[in-house]
Amino acid sequence: VVTTSPITRFLETVVLKKQQNQDDDGKVPAPLVLDSIGHHSIHSDAVLGPWWHDEDNNDQPAFDHSGSGRNDHDDAPTAAKELKNEYYFLRHGQSTANVAGIISSARSLAYSTKHGLTDVGVEQGKASATILLELLLLSSSKKKNVIQFVTSPFARAEQTAKACQMALKELTSDSNNLQIAQEIVYDDRLMERYFGRLDGEALYTYAYVWPMDKMNPTHKAFDVESVAEVCTRFRDFIMDMETKYDNTSIVMASHADVCQISQLYAANVDNVGEFSSYRFANGEVRKMEDAPESLPSPVPLEAPKRGTALFTEQQFFLRE
Repeated sequence: VVTTSPITRFLETVVLKKQQNQDDDGKVPAPLVLDSIGHHSIHSDAVLGPWWHDEDNNDQPAFDHSGSGRNDHDDAPTAAKELKNEYYFLRHGQSTANVAGIISSARSLAYSTKHGLTDVGVEQGKASATILLELLLLSSSKKKNVIQFVTSPFARAEQTAKACQMALKELTSDSNNLQIAQEIVYDDRLMERYFGRLDGEALYTYAYVWPMDKMNPTHKAFDVESVAEVCTRFRDFIMDMETKYDNTSIVMASHADVCQISQLYAANVDNVGEFSSYRFANGEVRKMEDAPESLPSPVPLEAPKRGTALFTEQQFFLRE
């Protein structure tokens, strides 16, 4: 008797459902989007990748950092407009969930103290200020001298933002001409990607989801938040920041999957679902850019050894 693994059968089911759900034009319907309290609602403007289509079906980039005004249509989505601000991703430091080796994405963790930073994580948050300062001083735009920290409401991200901000203040001199906003802003759109039925499970269960992300960025296997949904809320976040701030360097303290997905989406890559090959380490800082060549070299995930369940510590311990 020939049998297939549960994961293989599940992958086959996802592909079949994707084919069945396509409409007459062969397009995948707009995905569901999780709101700030985890409820499902239809989002008519959901983003399925780094491109949107205007009425003439012309591909346009997600964001325009260049000031070139790539789209002149008056009714075009505002995401195609030049960005007034600069954006920096900051992944949280080592958390207690990292040490426990579990996925920590429950919406009930927002604005709580659970799964905060370890002592190592606090030091990583402080150390991130040095790299952030280097990136800020290398910026081609000297006008963006106001620095605003915006954080996910999860404790590990909030504590990282505070540690980075405090250390940055100590590093910043008057000669740098940098002004650090005192208030740290909380935004639910930066919270961890929701992993549905896998929440609280061992980190190796990420391997159930990431391969399917590459195949279909709208999939919701195990009730996870899809890659497309993360892109949608990140796009909404950026557009909101563009209305609230002007000539500001915005530091976004968030989580591995959110940083990685958003980074690829902003860089206009062909397949945002490949984000797992562009991993952020704990406390790592990267500037948001609009071109694929700005990304680090991809490091594809290795398959687990036959007969074992766990991936390597480097692959998973640094992620969540």
